[in-house]
Amino acid sequence: MCERYCDYFKRDREDESVCRGIMALQRLHEAGHVFENFPDRGNEIDPEIDAIIARSVCAECEWRDADCDYRDTGAGLKASPCGGVVLLALLLAAGEIDKKDIQKFDP
Repeated sequence: MCERYCDYFKRDREDESVCRGIMALQRLHEAGHVFENFPDRGNEIDPEIDAIIARSVCAECEWRDADCDYRDTGAGLKASPCGGVVLLALLLAAGEIDKKDIQKFDP
C-alpha cells in the first residue's frame, strides 16, 4: 500500500515503521471498516480535507517536527505529503470514509 501512494517509500528500508495516516487506516480496518475502493493517486488534495487530516492525524505524527517537509510551513518547499495523507485524502474525497472516521484520531 505504501509503495502505491508514498513518494518516500523505500523498498530496502529495514525498519517497518509507517506514517500516522497508515496507522489511522489500520485502526479503521481493525474496527471493522471495509474499504471498497482504493482510488488512483490524484495530484491535488482538497484544502478542506487536508485541514481535517492535519488536525486529526498529522498533529501527533512522530515525523512531523523533524522530517515532514509537507507540514513544515517554514521550509518554503512544495513537498509531497506522505502516502498516508494521500490515501486518507483520496478515500475522503471518494466517500469511502468520512470526517468522523478521521476525527476519531484528534489529539
